[in-house]
Amino acid sequence: MKTKLITSIILICLSYTSIAQITFDSNGLNQIVYDSTLDNDIMLGNFDVDGMINAKVFKRSFEEEKNYVPNMDMFVPGDNSINDMGITIVMASWCPDSQREVPRMIKVLEALDYPMEMVKIIAVNRQKEVPNIDLSAMEIKYVPTFIFYKDNEELGRIVEMPKQSLEIDIINILNKQ
Repeated sequence: MKTKLITSIILICLSYTSIAQITFDSNGLNQIVYDSTLDNDIMLGNFDVDGMINAKVFKRSFEEEKNYVPNMDMFVPGDNSINDMGITIVMASWCPDSQREVPRMIKVLEALDYPMEMVKIIAVNRQKEVPNIDLSAMEIKYVPTFIFYKDNEELGRIVEMPKQSLEIDIINILNKQ
């Protein structure tokens, strides 16, 4: 009886891993999973910037946006007020808007010398969910969503695509502080 139970558990585990095919780094970050609806791998869960840039399912997006040059003339030289803000990016590797806007946002933040370790990145599935992460308080309807916080209060967000440009929208959010 004990042998049957152990064998059954092993078979269930083996069948699950062949379906899910989950890979992630040693910190539990940068998880890639197979999405059977899309018949493709997707990013899912928490990511750091390096993990997102190097994720095989998103790397091409950064290559396609390599010619994007942020318009830094709009920012006051030496103004580091953005460094006082937290930034959360909720995105989806399968989403064309995320594939275009997220690499551009990273370029803007790099040009502003924003500390990349302060960027929180959450990759969602087609239902805009992540197992074991409650996103309900963020009220995510569309991706990407860039949320800017100061002192844990939301100052503003850019949803799906900028209203004017990433740079102008960021300046408008910065002016709210």
